[in-house]
Order: sequence, then structure tokens, then C-alpha cells
Amino acid sequence: MTKKKTVLVIAHGDLDGVVSAALEMKRSGLSVAETQVIFTQPFLIDKIVIPESIEKIFVVDIAVNNRDPEMTKRFIEQIRDKNRLVAWYDHHEGWEKVLGTGMGQTFDNGFFIDPMSRSCAGLIDPGNEEFVVWVADANASDTREGELSERGQLVEQAMKANLSNDSIREAAVRWILNGSKEDGDYQKLREAQEKYQKVQTMTEELVEQYEIHNGVAVVD
Repeated sequence: MTKKKTVLVIAHGDLDGVVSAALEMKRSGLSVAETQVIFTQPFLIDKIVIPESIEKIFVVDIAVNNRDPEMTKRFIEQIRDKNRLVAWYDHHEGWEKVLGTGMGQTFDNGFFIDPMSRSCAGLIDPGNEEFVVWVADANASDTREGELSERGQLVEQAMKANLSNDSIREAAVRWILNGSKEDGDYQKLREAQEKYQKVQTMTEELVEQYEIHNGVAVVD
């Protein structure tokens, strides 16, 4: 019988969100066996169904829904029920609409918000130097400044192969946590990366074949 998961980590579905989820699990000592990870967007959090078995909730890299801040407020109240919300990390602006705070740091009542941080991962200290490279990758990915490491490229390209495939993101979280060993999760990421690279190569070849017709670039 599969053991019910009692911990939920809610994360953004980009590289920063994936790294942040892994770092928070490492920092809080959360095992893969006890933890369910859900990937979402700020404007889709009201679609999340929280299982009855969940006792603790962590949220990473999920910004305020600026289209509807009230949605964010309602979700916060929902997960605060029974004191389930343990920590919410984010580095985006707009939290004054929900928390009533200014644009500076907010480290209070379980919220760790710093709009000056280059990434959400940069706010989470897992207490282990091996994750420094992953924080650098999260910074580079979110700011589009600097180069991704080989590991960072693997995860980001694997996710881009199929943006709706959360199993790739889940594999990435496990892979980061297990020290990036060449295991089954690594193979899954490599296969997805290879699919992405084939499409990318084909796209680059097609782009070189464009022709200008009446001021419009056309690719057959």
C-alpha cells in the first residue's frame, strides 16, 4: 500500500521554481516519500486541489496574482486553515496588495519575500554548499543574465521539450536532491533534453531558409 503524502510543496513551473522546491525540501528535511510537489502559475492557484492527508504546506516562487490579488488572499487563507502553511518564499513585486507590506523584505508569519533577490532559490538556504551552483542557475535563468551550468541547461531544456509534462519537473526535483547522480531521473531528463535539442536544431535550420516577400519574412 502506498503511504499517503502528508507534505505539499507548491512551486512555479520554471527552473527557479524547480530548484526552489528541491532546496526547500533539503532545508526542511522533507523526504520524497512524504512530499507531494505541485507546479502551477500565480493565476492558477485556485485550481489546486489539496488532498485531505496534507498536514504541512510550503510555497516557493509563486507571486501574487496581479490580475486578481483577492485570489491570492483566498488561497492563503485556505492553506492557513489548520495551521498548514509553514513557509512561503517569493522574490516578485506586488505583495503589498496582499500582505500590506512595502517593497522591502518581509520575513514574518511564514512569509519570506524579497523583491530584490534575483531568484526565489536565492532566498532559501539549504545549509549545503553543493547547492550553490543551483542557486546560480536559478539566478541566471530568472534574470537572463549569465550562463547556465551544464546541469542547469539539462533541466531547463528537458522542461522545454514538453512544458505541460510535470513528471519532468518532478524528476528534476528528485535529481537535484539526490546529488545529480546518473540514475533513472537523469536518464529521463536526458531523453527529454535530446528531444528539445532536435527540435531546436530543426528550428535553427528552418530560420536560415527564410525569404522576404513584401517586407514579410516567410519560412516554408
